[in-house]
Amino acid sequence: MKAVIALFLLLIVTLLSSCSSEPTPEPTAAPPAETPVPAADSSAPEPTAAPEPTATPAPTPTLEPKPALSLDLTQDTTWSQVITALSPKERDCIRNAIDRQALADLSRSTLVWPDDEDLAEEWTPVIFACLAPDTARALYAPLVLAFLEPVLAEVGITLTAEHQLCAQEKISDVDVVAVLVAEDDEAGIDVWGRIVSCFPVYMAATFVGMPEMGVYLKDDQLACVREWYEGIDWDTMWASEDGAGFMSILPGLADCSPDLVLNMVLQESSTRVTFWDLDDGELDCLREGMTALDWASIPLGEKEGMAALADAVQLSQCVSPREPPQEIPQAPREFSAADDGSLLWYFPMEDPVASSPTVVDGVLYFGSEDHRVYALDAATGDPLWSFETGDAVWAAPTVTDDAVYFGSDDEYVYALDRETGELLWEHHTRDWVEYSPRFRDGIVYILSGTYEKREIQARDGKTGRVLWAVEMPDTKRPPAVIGGKIYVIGGKSGKVHALDASSGELQYILDIEEVDSPPVVIAGVAYLTGYDTAYAVGEASGEILWSYAPGIPAGSPAVVEDGVFYFAPDRHVYALDAATGEVLWSYLSDGPIPRRPVVAGGMVLLSSIPRTDLGQLRALDAASGEVVWSQEPTGGYVRSLAVVDGVLYVEDTGGFLRAIDPATGEDVWEFQWSHQFDGSSYTVVDGVVYVGSTGGKDSGMYAFTAPSPGD
Repeated sequence: MKAVIALFLLLIVTLLSSCSSEPTPEPTAAPPAETPVPAADSSAPEPTAAPEPTATPAPTPTLEPKPALSLDLTQDTTWSQVITALSPKERDCIRNAIDRQALADLSRSTLVWPDDEDLAEEWTPVIFACLAPDTARALYAPLVLAFLEPVLAEVGITLTAEHQLCAQEKISDVDVVAVLVAEDDEAGIDVWGRIVSCFPVYMAATFVGMPEMGVYLKDDQLACVREWYEGIDWDTMWASEDGAGFMSILPGLADCSPDLVLNMVLQESSTRVTFWDLDDGELDCLREGMTALDWASIPLGEKEGMAALADAVQLSQCVSPREPPQEIPQAPREFSAADDGSLLWYFPMEDPVASSPTVVDGVLYFGSEDHRVYALDAATGDPLWSFETGDAVWAAPTVTDDAVYFGSDDEYVYALDRETGELLWEHHTRDWVEYSPRFRDGIVYILSGTYEKREIQARDGKTGRVLWAVEMPDTKRPPAVIGGKIYVIGGKSGKVHALDASSGELQYILDIEEVDSPPVVIAGVAYLTGYDTAYAVGEASGEILWSYAPGIPAGSPAVVEDGVFYFAPDRHVYALDAATGEVLWSYLSDGPIPRRPVVAGGMVLLSSIPRTDLGQLRALDAASGEVVWSQEPTGGYVRSLAVVDGVLYVEDTGGFLRAIDPATGEDVWEFQWSHQFDGSSYTVVDGVVYVGSTGGKDSGMYAFTAPSPGD
């Protein structure tokens, strides 16, 4: 049994030891994060003495304990979000234990399927070692469920609050740090086994014969496996000292299907052979060994038992080892997209380009991991000036008529003279800055302070003088400037605060919780999504005009085009009438939709992650929701979608930037980095694509002639 679970989960366990589609709510045994927990000196009324001896005293309010970790973990949750949700003591421990650059790199990485597995492998145990035991378990359990969610969905299981509670209870005595630093996978598989036992249907379904196993069961065999499963006390079996042992349950499984046990033997062997690699002769030989097998001679210890099973079925005699395929060496390339003649210029750099470029009046500005901001001539790539900071610059500079504003991981926001690059002023924010400062009417808006005491500050763009500041504790996002208002997602509840842009005065707080991005404001109406509902709100008053709840987490932020509100909860896409909230059409995808769709040329363009794990690009007719075309991305999961000048630009995790005709799905241009891409670093201006690459020796800024459909 353990080998079967290892077959499906060992890769994930390994990744979990090295790192940490759908939103996974945290266990609900404790109250939600937004529920205030009064302190000892709270203003809550105290019981008072009764005026009459026979009167019953007023009951003292019962306060439930605060959850160990207030965070809804999803596939896109980053370490930055996790660290932000921790206690001050835990965050200080992490920052003291990990050097700043490594922490900055790790903070941008997701817990689930990180791009840089080596980085995660090095530092994840360090982070967990800084957590209180209850916090570590509160993070570990939903993390395991986030990994499991897609495979559970394949057998029709939707995670519930009961599953979350079950997972927490199963690991209530687990030392998570010990699991992560263990030299082998025994402890990790044990923990996963406990949590997986919360899903009896899945446990049985793992033996059905998924393509990854190469073993397929007939209906009677499947019924046998399910009956066999129901007769096992999994809680006892998973207890390493008192349990019956994994090997003791295999005879019953072999009675249902000997091939399943043979597949376990293959998975535990070093033959490099999977079940579907066997030829008829090899399979007949193994099955003959299973027929003559004496189970009483097989020891109960897993390692000894699996070795004895391999000998008993004559694995080494029946199966010829396969040599691993030889990797074909790749010749180094000078430029990825130069062959088509579209390369205009190249500005080489030793360190990766970190930010998206900003182009204003013929000058290109961008930040780099070499701690600098650069200004280049956009037509030739010639350097005009550069400015050095104390750390990497990740977000695109904000450029105005007179100045360039940007933040750095050195915890400063800078204002430079746009023409010369000379420093105008700087502000110490006391936390690294990974967003672009906002600017409107001569005022720069920034997020300053630590997690416990954050402020939204308005500063004079020329002098840096503070014009006003509003305390916004626990806010996770920088302010958004829309019209005459500043929208801030503040506090643990994720409610949107609307402030007057000139004075900072609070206009209203939207009575909508768990908002993750600022609204889209069109014609006096603000459109946004909360946890499980889409809303239209009067921009001036904050009054909710209409709402629509699909019954599942609302997912990506709002997209409003031509009077239609599009949003993509879970595996669905909904098109709503922007005026009334009425459903015009809906579409069910084959997998989670992790990125906000875009709309162009009468098409709704989206990415999903189906069972193939390769991702899908899909175009829907904006009027009907019908699929017009579909394709797999070149290099992996889609990181971002954008439409510029009628061309769909797609970035994926494999390091590809592709330009696609949205009407047909045909590629019109492609650029490949020699790295795993992790964020947008391109812009398209005046018929030129400016691309910042982080591909080792190919690092630098590129300028290409922008493609167009029909090229």
